[in-house]
Amino acid sequence: MCLNQSDIICLDHGYATTRRLSVVKPIDYQRIDRILQNKLYGGLRKKSFYKQSFPDKPLISIITVVYNGNYELEETIRSILGQNYDNLEYIIIDGGSEDGTLDIIRRYDEYIDFWISEPDEGVYDAMNKGIDFAFGDWLNFINAGDRLLHLDVKSLQKTSTCYCYDERFGKINRRPLTKIFLCRNTPYHQSVFYKKTDIRYYDLKYPVNADYEQKTRIVARIGKGGTNNSLVYYSEPGLSKIDRAEPISTLRARLRMQRSIIKQNLGWPYFFIAAIHSVRIILRKAFTMLINNVRSRDRQQSPDKK
Repeated sequence: MCLNQSDIICLDHGYATTRRLSVVKPIDYQRIDRILQNKLYGGLRKKSFYKQSFPDKPLISIITVVYNGNYELEETIRSILGQNYDNLEYIIIDGGSEDGTLDIIRRYDEYIDFWISEPDEGVYDAMNKGIDFAFGDWLNFINAGDRLLHLDVKSLQKTSTCYCYDERFGKINRRPLTKIFLCRNTPYHQSVFYKKTDIRYYDLKYPVNADYEQKTRIVARIGKGGTNNSLVYYSEPGLSKIDRAEPISTLRARLRMQRSIIKQNLGWPYFFIAAIHSVRIILRKAFTMLINNVRSRDRQQSPDKK
């Protein structure tokens, strides 16, 4: 159903999610009604306020996945609500938190388009739910602890990556979404804006690499991804901190899985490129561990200086 400008309602000029709403229920929302029976959910949609895309105002869906994130979720929410663009829907998928996260979500209930709280099978299962509940032309995942610093809709032309501030290094970069780059690294998932027609469900048989597998599938279909001028903040999660201290055997297993994904989705030529990069990464890891062990041993053997 196509809305006229006269059907648009502004509930609150102060928030990105409350400036452009309608009481006209989208036809496709009937499938959502069936899914939500006997579920714990809320938001603007439950109050019968909806959104849709316009030729000059595409609908942007920002999805946050969280579980027991009461110390970091509120900053994430505020970063979304504080955007200037006014055709933005915000969705939160909570995995059944027990630490006060739900209290924070309810505090912002009148500004969040849709939230649901229920147990899931992990982060990628939750992200798949976000895909189900999103009605936007573009999808972006800003999970708890991350932030959307600037949204530049005019630069969105195809599935693309934006600038990302990485708190680990204190630097801003924009990683490309290309087959060659995926052979050695991957864009931050927070930095990818997916065209709704490009994204598919995350494959849950990859509990750690499902995001990586999704990107390889996309570039296999569309070729080189684009770039846009939005800016996101990447908050290093615990899993990444663990990755930097992982033993070489675990690193090898992870790289082996990534090479398998590349062979499946991109083909043998890119598999061989990835294999070369895997050797480089493992050798660098081994060298770093050797240097750290030597330094640790030297510190232990050095007499105390008083």
